[in-house]
Amino acid sequence: MSLNYKRYYRIKIGIPEKIETIAWTYECSIDATDSYNSYGYMGILFNDDTKLNANTPYKLGNPITQTIPSDAISLSNLPSEGQSVRGFDFEFTTRRSYSQKSDKNETSTLTIKNLSPEIIEYLNKEGCVVQVEAGYSDPEDLDLYYVGNVSYVRTQRSNVDINYIIGLKDNLLPIKNTKVSIDYNEESSKADVIATLGRLYGSVLGNMSLEKLKNSKIIGGLSLEGKLSDVINTLAKKWKFEFTNFNGTFSARERDITSTDANYQKLAKNTWEFIDTDNNVIDLVEDNTNSDKLQKDKNSKRQVTITTFLTPMKIDEFFTIPPELSEELSGTYKIIDLSFVISSTGAFQTIAKGEVM
Repeated sequence: MSLNYKRYYRIKIGIPEKIETIAWTYECSIDATDSYNSYGYMGILFNDDTKLNANTPYKLGNPITQTIPSDAISLSNLPSEGQSVRGFDFEFTTRRSYSQKSDKNETSTLTIKNLSPEIIEYLNKEGCVVQVEAGYSDPEDLDLYYVGNVSYVRTQRSNVDINYIIGLKDNLLPIKNTKVSIDYNEESSKADVIATLGRLYGSVLGNMSLEKLKNSKIIGGLSLEGKLSDVINTLAKKWKFEFTNFNGTFSARERDITSTDANYQKLAKNTWEFIDTDNNVIDLVEDNTNSDKLQKDKNSKRQVTITTFLTPMKIDEFFTIPPELSEELSGTYKIIDLSFVISSTGAFQTIAKGEVM
């Protein structure tokens, strides 16, 4: 895209659709009388386990469920939704990084002016989710940039306006509430363990670049118990891998990936190439915060920060700078830090920090 114009956006706030179990069917053994001796079991419907006789053997059958539709409210500047293209006042920022600690790899904030009482009520519900979509030119073709739970809501008065500052965390509830007690036998690999823990977060698995750990078995077995985030933080430090949640996707990769690794070949399929004639790059600079480390440690690698018009990059991807854009900084970089800025009045930008391969 050549210009940052014709910007469209949609923000959804509310509880997503969910499926709840309203009753279970149990197959219960009974002491048959002469009248019922032709029956080997009886199907009985209970709303909860407490209504079963504790002395009656039973096994779980099929659940009876109900689908509770989403109550989310959509805020947008989309004409197709009957909204004005002038939109509403908001600013969304999110920063993600690969980390060995789950509580350190994300900072996300949404600020909206003068919310209705209905939306404020939604924001204070347990499990409230915020989804942010944005795009250019085509209002029917928006990219998803964020999905996360509300972690706090603060207010700030500005003249006659009230700014609602909403803190967000991707996959907050599973990370905060999930506890594990799980055993692995010595046939399991370390990569298997990481994948299992990722699924326990309630996430789908993204790029799992753990080729060396696939061949590393658990010697003597492994028992894990405690808060899920603490367990995986400990293993990440011990086994030297980094991980992140990104819009409900759990990804992990070994530290210090080189261009000769099988991991690199796998990840390199997801590479953004920025061409100078596209005019998509706003700024490209070497990260000077890493310069002292480069001088002291020969193993340290050059890092650059690239700022572009809004681009749906992901934390487990790469980007390439061609010589035509910068002779000095040309090369392929793995993304180690990624930010999006989406504002109704200001920037529509992606900011990616990369480490050269």
